[in-house]
Amino acid sequence: VTDSPEVSEKLRALREYGWKDRYISSEKGMNSRLDELQAAILRVKLPFLDKDNTRRRAIAERYSHAVDNLSIIPPCPVPDTDHVMHLYVVECSERHSLQEFLKERGVGTALHYPKAVHQQGAYQGRIRGSESLPATEELYERILSLPMYPELSDTEVENICVALADWCSSRSPGDVRM
Repeated sequence: VTDSPEVSEKLRALREYGWKDRYISSEKGMNSRLDELQAAILRVKLPFLDKDNTRRRAIAERYSHAVDNLSIIPPCPVPDTDHVMHLYVVECSERHSLQEFLKERGVGTALHYPKAVHQQGAYQGRIRGSESLPATEELYERILSLPMYPELSDTEVENICVALADWCSSRSPGDVRM
């Protein structure tokens, strides 16, 4: 959704093969138009977008307070932006331990994505100079996505926050961010 004619024109071109004029591509684009069913579903959901994004931000704020500890690093806010917090990805040197602890507490987590893009078959050899990206590979060993969707109840969010705080308090005082 935009009120900018320039942005609208650019997006329309990109979604339809990069065409500026029919069959004439001005830039690399793709065919990514929605089918009728997807469009109908999104049309119903669109009026709730601002409310859902506000809810995600509120959940993220509660998570950030819960992980105010050296053992878990919350996402870093980008100054002067209004992030929708589609995902809440934390960094933890003991990711597996944290994931297992949360699982025992009934908290589902996810790895978005379990392999770095340059390590996935579809992209191997396509990204110049990406045979080895040590910082990326190291980070992928430490990141974990917490539940993040607007339908989470306050009780569920509180249970997740308590589980995070419990895990943090179970760490030794010498634990540091890595």
